[in-house]
Amino acid sequence: MTKLLRKRIADEFVEEFRNINALLLVDYSRMTAGQAVEIRTQLREVGMSAAVIKNTTAAHVFDKLGWTELSKHLSGMTLLAYGNDPAILAKKMVAYKK
Repeated sequence: MTKLLRKRIADEFVEEFRNINALLLVDYSRMTAGQAVEIRTQLREVGMSAAVIKNTTAAHVFDKLGWTELSKHLSGMTLLAYGNDPAILAKKMVAYKK
């Protein structure tokens, strides 16, 4: 992936994350592709989103937003689950884990 493309992706996430009230960092290293798709589908049904981006790109996004403390939690395979209702987002993720 070129630097220009990574910058463009980061800028898109910065704009999108400016309008959210909740963000969860989820370790998805033990999930199958089907499970990741299922999580995205369940979140989309309630107006939430999920994305997988490179940790370095996520760190740049967090830095641009002033969320520098989040960068230290980026390791391995991380899924970003986000939206406007923290309670619904948390409930969906907990329900999926069960």
